[in-house]
Amino acid sequence: MVEHLMYGYSAGMATDLVRAGEAGARRAGALPEKKDPRPSGLRDIPVVGRLFVRKGTTRILNDFYVLRRELEERRTADRAGKAEMAAEDESRLSHMNRVANRMSEKSRQVRQVLKKEDWTDDKKRETIRKLVQERADLARGSLRRVTK
Repeated sequence: MVEHLMYGYSAGMATDLVRAGEAGARRAGALPEKKDPRPSGLRDIPVVGRLFVRKGTTRILNDFYVLRRELEERRTADRAGKAEMAAEDESRLSHMNRVANRMSEKSRQVRQVLKKEDWTDDKKRETIRKLVQERADLARGSLRRVTK
């Protein structure tokens, strides 16, 4: 819970600073080495890794989920009798829900890749990169379709 509060107030920077401190303590021998199931790379370096976020994926995913939430709120208001949801919006939400399920499947696949102990870090990294890109492409395509 403390980590969530730190993340919320500092947009992740406080957590990154703690991770950087832990990494230094591990190198100095003050903390035991931690087996991290994630592939290592520039994105995994505390604080500095924020500079290497994949281009556009965060914005696209955020835009997708914000629009989906707005449509869900309209449906909730419609069902409560507070407002009427247009048939077009109902269709858009239905489409976005199907796409969200496919995106969730990509996230599940990423978690499975991270658990594979017999894969090299390079193989994991490349597979995850492809899955993340596929998830972003799904969101991008859905946004294009529903915002025409």
